[in-house]
Amino acid sequence: MLGKITELYFQMKKLSFLLKESLLYNLSNKKKIKILFSKAPVQEKNLRKGLRFTDVAVDFNEFTVENIQKNDLIIPLTIPDLKYLHEVEGAITKNKIPIPSLESINVCDDKYVFYQTLKRNGYESFLPKIDSPLHLSYPYILKKKIGERGDDNYIISDTATEAKYKDLIESPEFFCQEMVLGKKEYATHILFQDKKIIAALNVEYIFGNTIPIKGQDKVASRRIVPFPYQDIFTEILISIGFEGICCFNYKEIDGKPFIIEINPRFGASLSLYFIAFLRKLHQ
Repeated sequence: MLGKITELYFQMKKLSFLLKESLLYNLSNKKKIKILFSKAPVQEKNLRKGLRFTDVAVDFNEFTVENIQKNDLIIPLTIPDLKYLHEVEGAITKNKIPIPSLESINVCDDKYVFYQTLKRNGYESFLPKIDSPLHLSYPYILKKKIGERGDDNYIISDTATEAKYKDLIESPEFFCQEMVLGKKEYATHILFQDKKIIAALNVEYIFGNTIPIKGQDKVASRRIVPFPYQDIFTEILISIGFEGICCFNYKEIDGKPFIIEINPRFGASLSLYFIAFLRKLHQ
């Protein structure tokens, strides 16, 4: 019974948030806009749901020059579509959301390059350590350098699992990283423009164990929470020359963030709440 009451409470909180943001958007924006999103069935469902109280026209379609020019706002939901926009840069004449540079996309897309870049820029203390298995304590995590949604990530908990994944551990496409323990993980969605945060939304995930892999393990609950790290996240985005929409995934220890990755595209858990970002563009 308590679980059902808690779930109902969070559902009401979501609805209240969407109604408030939609009302503020409708009051501040007098022009109907058309948005082109990438084809992404899971995100499409939540984006439509989150925008249902507005007159925003959405199209989930192929990114072609023709489709780009028919819409007022272009929002890629995939890395390939994000990179494609650099090939047709001249076709984008009125986008209010910046397209990240190819350099910053590539830095974030490769998790090993991301770590080395932030380490070189002086932010090593905010990162779980990357090292050889000889210098990491169990459990640690084995990651593919380029991958999404936790695919190709493995928990190495003892010598047996280490032996099982020996080939991947030795592969140049993978690396080993310190595991930050804890049931809570955060996804902070940020719209970054002119070296400042224009909009931010922080989602807290709670898992059933202390060594979850986001995208593989079931989420027990999630909720919107305050975002306390604006200054350091701003510094980091400036250091890699990033502008546009991104998502920081991190855990927290003693009031300090340990950044797992920065996804250089629109994050899935922003879909339902995107109206909050859209409203900021019209203030």
